[in-house]
Amino acid sequence: MNMSYSSNSSSAPLNLPYTPDEFRQLDLSIVEWLSQLGVLSSLGIREADSICDLSKEIRNGVLLSALVSLMFNTRIVGIFKDPKTEVTCI
Repeated sequence: MNMSYSSNSSSAPLNLPYTPDEFRQLDLSIVEWLSQLGVLSSLGIREADSICDLSKEIRNGVLLSALVSLMFNTRIVGIFKDPKTEVTCI
């Protein structure tokens, strides 16, 4: 069964090969994984119930930078956690 998922943007819906329950489980698994790695706490995020709660950090590249920094055990310089312009987004 394909589940159609659409974000708040004007993009076309995604056809995902998950049932609604499987999609929710995947969502929770990703958030839990990021939490267990310490990525969320490094960004000052205490709680996220869904990947949608992390949309700002995903869109501006901060979550990806934190994950890469953790994986390679190195500090990435020049990360703007709250960019005001597109230029300062990663």
